[in-house]
Amino acid sequence: MLRLAIWLLAAQFVTLSNSKECKPLINSSQWPSPKIWKSLNDSLSGNLLAPSPPAVVCDPLKPKSFDRALCAQVGASWSNSRFHTNDPVSVTYPNWQSEACLPTTLLLNTTATCNLYPFPKYVVYASSVVHVAVAVKFASRTGIDGTFFHVHLDSTYLGALTVASGHRMGEIYAEASRYNATIVGAADPNVGLGGFLTGGGHSPIGSNYGLGVDNVLEITVVTPDGVLKRANACQHPDIFWAVRGGGAFTFGVLISATLKTHPIPPITGALLSFNSTSSEASGNNNTNFYSVTAYLHTQLPYLSAAGLTGYYSIIPLSASPISAPASTMNFAFLIYTLSPNTTKIMHTLAPIMARLNKTSGLTSVLSIEPPTDFLYFQFVHFRAAPVGENYLPGTRLWDTKAVADPTSLENALRQFQNHHLQGTFVSGAGVQSVPPDESAVNPARKRTVVDMSS
Repeated sequence: MLRLAIWLLAAQFVTLSNSKECKPLINSSQWPSPKIWKSLNDSLSGNLLAPSPPAVVCDPLKPKSFDRALCAQVGASWSNSRFHTNDPVSVTYPNWQSEACLPTTLLLNTTATCNLYPFPKYVVYASSVVHVAVAVKFASRTGIDGTFFHVHLDSTYLGALTVASGHRMGEIYAEASRYNATIVGAADPNVGLGGFLTGGGHSPIGSNYGLGVDNVLEITVVTPDGVLKRANACQHPDIFWAVRGGGAFTFGVLISATLKTHPIPPITGALLSFNSTSSEASGNNNTNFYSVTAYLHTQLPYLSAAGLTGYYSIIPLSASPISAPASTMNFAFLIYTLSPNTTKIMHTLAPIMARLNKTSGLTSVLSIEPPTDFLYFQFVHFRAAPVGENYLPGTRLWDTKAVADPTSLENALRQFQNHHLQGTFVSGAGVQSVPPDESAVNPARKRTVVDMSS
């Protein structure tokens, strides 16, 4: 069974042009009549919905929907990404909908009113590919903006796994495990396959197996003309190339993808963490902390060549206004190798630990975990990230040259001393060995040592 939610939206801005690119506004002369909407609903077997955003129950100026008890439930669920992805109109970060309808339990909610304007007027809840095609053709014919998400259908396994684009990673990992296999997927179990693949898809096991898009054998997609196409290296290779990393909602509606599977790899992990002391922060402006942190970054190519990979964060442990003494800092690194070898990970990290141990003003700890398999490691360490607050991330792709000079690194890292920095260190030979023209992924990603996000 296929299930798909499709947003049909009014234009957000009025233009003065008469171009066909202008989108019709609700209640304008170009907006489809009720009769046309009814006809669309009939052609969709009654699956045209007109839902309200979940936090509308918090608006006392809308007495028909206002409900304090339901508002409290919405507020309690707001930080859970599954709550938003299960809702047909809500998104995980409210700044992308102009903070227009928030639960009153949020501190960032400055009003109790709910503005419905940024939300889709209608949603198509498709139960077949035919419904997807009907919705796409309707949007193309009328000029209504359409956004597509949440495709679900039964998966199939024939040495590879065919999965609908709206399935979440946790669901796909569980399905693949039934065959004693896994896929190159995201760390966060609530990430959807469609966005993961159209964005390129870095993975916890990417250092061995490449990006998510490097592990796609075939896709099916409904193109803007409403035609279902099967794309692979032989059929529609241009679509196959473009959809893999070329951006979401760009070339059509991704229906499904056939993914390579791999044996569930063994894994040995370690937790490396160090803090600056209060005296290091206030008396030395964290000079030793940033010196060691910069040095560690220069070692990333060597760690990668030795088969180590992982994720790390650099965060202040307290708020520190510009005029105040520097905050104490924390560096925390979940680092691992896809092998059952504790000796290897300890030996590879030995020079870094030696540098830490001889540097004053720091406290450090290295904890080696016993070998396990990837799926258990994934369950323990990679949980769904909290959502529901404004989020506008910036990512920088640092290659070998970018991590070569410790002085430049220290200066760059200090620019973010009051912010949370996240390092995604999962490229390695598996990613870098695939030619950059194999997919539409930014070629710089193939040279990347670490993704730095803030």
